[in-house]
Amino acid sequence: MTQGTGDVVIYDQQFLDLAEASPDIGIHPNVDAPQFFYRPAQLLVPATEAQQLRELLVGNEALPNPDLSPELPSFPVEDVALIHLSGAPGPHAALTVPEIVDQILAQAPAIGVTPHHVVFGAGNVMGHPHTPPVPAGPVQRPNRIDPPIPFTIAICDTGIWADAVTAFSAGTWFDGLYDPNLAGIDLLYRPTTTILGLEGGHGTFIAGVIQQFAPGVRLAPRDALDAAGIGDESTVAAALQAIPPEATIVNLSLGCPTKDQKDAIGMAAAIGKLPAGTVVVAAAGNTQSTDPHYPAASPGVIGVGATATV
Repeated sequence: MTQGTGDVVIYDQQFLDLAEASPDIGIHPNVDAPQFFYRPAQLLVPATEAQQLRELLVGNEALPNPDLSPELPSFPVEDVALIHLSGAPGPHAALTVPEIVDQILAQAPAIGVTPHHVVFGAGNVMGHPHTPPVPAGPVQRPNRIDPPIPFTIAICDTGIWADAVTAFSAGTWFDGLYDPNLAGIDLLYRPTTTILGLEGGHGTFIAGVIQQFAPGVRLAPRDALDAAGIGDESTVAAALQAIPPEATIVNLSLGCPTKDQKDAIGMAAAIGKLPAGTVVVAAAGNTQSTDPHYPAASPGVIGVGATATV
């Protein structure tokens, strides 16, 4: 993923270990193009081209058939179709999703099919810009501006800590600034353990950073990533769909490289459904790379990066 050293490499290796151990994540190696991650046996395609893709797959001995089981999830935005592939044996069984996409495009170049990309939070989350963490003293709560800042910032991330307004002094940071009944919950820990996830607390951290720069601004935290900082285009799209209409700014401290460095159509479609005038800000990657990172590289999105030197 990166070219860092020391703690950065350790962090990235832990992320890769999680990805390699998960049956729900495929990894396209960094050989002839930037490494990217995807959901096995899943494709995304514009909804207007979904039937054409299904017809191409059905009975095609070189490609897997679509799985048309009605209980399988659909994509949260109607403009994009999530195509599930059958695991039936055949000559195509050894093909990876990127190889399947290449074969589809070789037969039907006009179909806008892509992998269903896995999305992750900006790596080494407490050590920007992609350097090891540096010890620092406690940060004091900034004084809220009076009258309050009259807009809402949506945060699509790991959610926000369930105790953010009750535990310790955190309440003085967040009390009254978001609806806890609608907020996505930051799970913090790895499943069934008390071990902090690789990005457990990331969404809460981002909320705190925003409060430092805009004290008292209202927040709309939504969960798009798990405690490891892992999601996909569907989870990000669902989080974007859940944003309240009064949110005029959307913070996406997440993203992914993509196959052939093309736009991530699922996230792009969800962003396109936001109310006109919504400002979307996304992380450019924290990967010491000039390769496009989506949705930061998507049209109409403000991509944000950082550097340790000037």
